[in-house]
Amino acid sequence: MISLSPVRLSELRTQANLLLKLIKGRISFSNSPLLNDHYPDLKNNADFKALCLPSAQAKLKDAYILLARQYGFDRWEDLRQEVINQDCLYRPSAAILVHRWFKSYPEARDFHLTHGGYLLRFWGDYVVCGEEYIRSLHLHIYKKEWKKAAYDWVKPADKSAWQALYNIAVSNYLKLNS
Repeated sequence: MISLSPVRLSELRTQANLLLKLIKGRISFSNSPLLNDHYPDLKNNADFKALCLPSAQAKLKDAYILLARQYGFDRWEDLRQEVINQDCLYRPSAAILVHRWFKSYPEARDFHLTHGGYLLRFWGDYVVCGEEYIRSLHLHIYKKEWKKAAYDWVKPADKSAWQALYNIAVSNYLKLNS
């Protein structure tokens, strides 16, 4: 099993397409360093071997399931949801706009309470940022919801306000990663 580290949903889709090409024999491990580096044990995987049989008639959904299992998930939908939850607030191009990064929520909360801003979480990191980062997420126009959530994504004061923000953040993320 491979531990799930920061990855974009679009990268996983690319990996699934490469897996399908590998299964169908269109590429080999030696021609795909990405697959070889990420999935060194795949050659010995029983599911992979079964999908490689001509009678299997593998489809992209099979590659997604195989990919999910490599990351310790039973279903693609579960892996997809985990990546969305972890990654929907992260924008590499806007990372410079983050004011401070933390490894623990209490540290981030203390900084947030002292200095203001927005407290977010992605991939195990807690960050405090200003409105410029929130603008990059296209969540800056939802001032009422942010205020109700106390500008805290991790432990919002109002769960329904957070849910509204979450739904918008996920929709925006999926548009970027489609």
